[in-house]
Amino acid sequence: MQFPDGEKYELIYPELSIPQSAFNTNPKPEDIEIRLESTIGIIGTGLLDAIEEDDIRQQYASTAEYYREQGLDVSEYVNPNFWDAAANDFASGAWYTTFGSAGQLADGSAAPSRMVKRFTYALTRATLQDGPGANAVWNITNVSRPDRPKLYTTDAWAKAMSENSDVISAIKADPTSPYYADGTDAGIAEAVLNLLSPNTNQFDNQWYNFEPDMTTNQFYALMVWHRGLSIPRARNLNDPDVQRGKELFMEMGCASCHRPSWKTGDDNYWTPECIADKPLPRYQNQTIWPYSDMMQHKLYMKNDIHGSWCRTTPLWGRGLSRVNTGAEDRLHDCRARNEVEAIMWHAYSKKSHAYSSAEKFYNLSKADRDAVVKFLQSI
Repeated sequence: MQFPDGEKYELIYPELSIPQSAFNTNPKPEDIEIRLESTIGIIGTGLLDAIEEDDIRQQYASTAEYYREQGLDVSEYVNPNFWDAAANDFASGAWYTTFGSAGQLADGSAAPSRMVKRFTYALTRATLQDGPGANAVWNITNVSRPDRPKLYTTDAWAKAMSENSDVISAIKADPTSPYYADGTDAGIAEAVLNLLSPNTNQFDNQWYNFEPDMTTNQFYALMVWHRGLSIPRARNLNDPDVQRGKELFMEMGCASCHRPSWKTGDDNYWTPECIADKPLPRYQNQTIWPYSDMMQHKLYMKNDIHGSWCRTTPLWGRGLSRVNTGAEDRLHDCRARNEVEAIMWHAYSKKSHAYSSAEKFYNLSKADRDAVVKFLQSI
């Protein structure tokens, strides 16, 4: 592939397969699809948590109105699972209601029964203290804590482990194992089945009572750190090339999804009961520059993200990727190896919500393309 001026670029995407032998379940899955998903950035998420729900609602409403005025199907451009175009308000799918534990707001008042989702690519989480970091430390690594007494597993896996002769033999050889039970094959199998179950309270059961992996104080320290992860200061903003790149970024329409700024509100954050008596950092009434509209869009890429809809990734701080990691991987599965590839993936399909903007980038001169990249690296 190449730009009109002859400069070449390449678009690659991951193709994955997992052999059935890798699945230690019974029965083994037969019809599976695999998608890669890179970890999301957690810097600045305390600031995103401070955006008011009404402001997010207004972003949805104004976006829906824009497409309505264009005579286009709003449900194609604004996820109908999150926005009810007829009611001009959030749809049921926009609300997060399954909090990991009871909680309250920062001012001590009772927590609402629901909150608007704003975190993760799939928009599955609404509040940082029950969000991508606080929750992921439990549901990815299974680090238990007082308010997370159950494992994030499956009954199929627990059953497979309880029927695995190698597992049973290894436990039987170690009487100190928490899964040893009465030392018989049947007793060990029962303990394994139940202690690995997602339905068993790890701290209060008849087989073995574990201690939490993370104490309440440790969880509080994690959240102080998590909410406090700041965004690096933008750089070289007075550089003429950076200023030209910003001008082009706006002219091409990139900011229609990568919304530059928001104003935080009172930041009356939700917090679980276990740390409700301890204050967390608040970010009230600040202008922030995440470059995200906090909504989902579709790019219609090859081997696309599961479900096609993907939240606009904040661009702030990403310009330091190479300095900090040695790589510039972009997009949800790191398929783009630099900013240019990331932009051109937005034009993979003419159905892409960002096709027009990416097409304009494609037709820029080499100097202007470099200016856009330099701007992205500055923020």
